[in-house]
Amino acid sequence: MKTETFLTEYEIIMKAADDQNIPLRLVGAISVILHCPKYAELYQNLSRVVTDIDFMSYGKYNSRLPLFFQKLGYEPEVRHMAYYGKNRHIYSHKNSGIIVDVFFDKLEMCHTIDFRGRLKLDYPTIPLSNILLTKLQIIEINEKDLKDLAILFLEHEIGKNSKDKIDDKYIAEILSSDWGFYYTATNNLIKVKNKLNSFKVLKDVDHKIIIKRIDQLITSVETKQKKLSWKIRSIVGNKIKWYNDIEERVR
Repeated sequence: MKTETFLTEYEIIMKAADDQNIPLRLVGAISVILHCPKYAELYQNLSRVVTDIDFMSYGKYNSRLPLFFQKLGYEPEVRHMAYYGKNRHIYSHKNSGIIVDVFFDKLEMCHTIDFRGRLKLDYPTIPLSNILLTKLQIIEINEKDLKDLAILFLEHEIGKNSKDKIDDKYIAEILSSDWGFYYTATNNLIKVKNKLNSFKVLKDVDHKIIIKRIDQLITSVETKQKKLSWKIRSIVGNKIKWYNDIEERVR
């Protein structure tokens, strides 16, 4: 399925949600595409494939979404909803087969990211720094997510007080209280740098920009004073599991 098909569909969903005052914000590949217009063609040349549409919302809207999506031609994944419906919904379109994921309040995957109070900061996506964190929290990070991270760093400077800059202070604050998340995120940042040479469409100048910005972020994270809980957990390190197991989605 072409990326354009997903982009058209997300606009239909967002308009309907806005009309009904339901806060939905994009997560995942489409959020990266929308936040990186300068390098849209380069991103496409990386052969990054969109496979579904992911949203974040607030828990108090949970009960309204089944009917909302049914009116748009979607069916809920009943088995998943029975077990995990409080935290996450999965819908599939009856005609197109497009899959939509909706997470509520928190993204609880390998590590947990709290979105309460954050959705008002950007539109139609979650905030840029949160997009970055959703990628950095992945334990078994794959090539498509590394591509997302590379383009995010190429497009955006490190800074704060701007929707179009990666807020290193915010990210450092999040990672300063959770050693496990810190460990996963910093390892993934190194993986991005190590993977750049295999992305043939990127030029040497692109590599330098990405590496410089990753190093800026790592410096902010490393120099941020750590919470006591972080320090205590760091003593054990990776000798015991530092992340959550992810239940596979049932299609």
